[in-house]
Amino acid sequence: MFYSELGGVERAVMNLVDGLKSNHNVDVLCSKHGRGVQIETVNGVPVTRAGGPLSIAGRPLSRSFIHHLAGTKADIVHYHLPCPLATLGHLTLRPDAKATVATWYHEMQRYPVVNAAQLVMLWPLFKDIDAIIVPSPAMIDNVPILAQNREKCQVIPLGIDESLFASDAVNEVTIQNLRQRYGAPLVLFVGRLVYYKGCDVLLKAMKKIDANLVIVGEGPLEGELKHLAENLGLGGKVHFVGRVSDVELAHFYRACDVFVLPSTQKTECYGLVQVEAMLSGVPVVNTSLPTGVPWISQDQYTGLTVPPGDVDELIRAISRLLSDRALRIALGQAGQKRALENFTLRQQIAATSQLYTNILSRLQEPVLTSAIS
Repeated sequence: MFYSELGGVERAVMNLVDGLKSNHNVDVLCSKHGRGVQIETVNGVPVTRAGGPLSIAGRPLSRSFIHHLAGTKADIVHYHLPCPLATLGHLTLRPDAKATVATWYHEMQRYPVVNAAQLVMLWPLFKDIDAIIVPSPAMIDNVPILAQNREKCQVIPLGIDESLFASDAVNEVTIQNLRQRYGAPLVLFVGRLVYYKGCDVLLKAMKKIDANLVIVGEGPLEGELKHLAENLGLGGKVHFVGRVSDVELAHFYRACDVFVLPSTQKTECYGLVQVEAMLSGVPVVNTSLPTGVPWISQDQYTGLTVPPGDVDELIRAISRLLSDRALRIALGQAGQKRALENFTLRQQIAATSQLYTNILSRLQEPVLTSAIS
């Protein structure tokens, strides 16, 4: 679902496509809910949305997606996984491509049966493709199918456009207005309100933290989380502000004292919002998931890391940062440096483009198609 449902993976793919289009001919094939095929141009990129009346594990079942994939002619087909339709299509009616690349984001932890089935299909896919992009080294070590295809794996971290969160992108008056409106000290969460984000853990922790919390984002658990906040007696301490613009988001990061990503499941493969916070000079509290999350913001260096789902440790980490301004500043500065050196969108695009060039060194004009979920 390209340019329509912007979770972390969707936004990462969108940013990559936008970055690649200036030096490559890029086409996008994606699925959509509902019948029919929609063909359009989005931000200068041709996009084919193949629909299906039914879905499984939240993903449309679309025969037309497989049909369009089979009809693809390109120098490189780049899959963004998990996408069972793309995997099935490649193994049955594969596209006409000189090379194939896949980016691995996460397993489908919430749907174990579907996850098991797609992992079975991934074995022959990974044997056939030329390169596997993984956003962090931890994924190779903690996902067996990646570990057994280690020679094909290349770490290319996901990146953020640093200009969106630079100091000259915000103004101090707006920052102070936010702190006055929502209260200080201020804790910030940004993300979709879904099962693996751990917002329920954060709300329980806030009961014993002397601060206010702003939750930026939307999702299916919004009503449930608001009800939990009310039952916990958090009252005016917690503010659900919904989705905000990039400009507003940059000001929220600068207004907060601590950013928290309390994710509890391996579905949280990376946590790009951490990079946004780090670019803004804000210390991060995250969790020790066996994914890229604690690799991005590192314990005692750019923030503090706690066990997933541990309310007491989350209370201790947030409270420690709120009570120690010098520590907040030191971690925030280190985080900003690390983000600028490792996690910018320019670096991700350059590394991906170089990988394409290496694979297709004999070709002069690569034409790329991204098949995404």
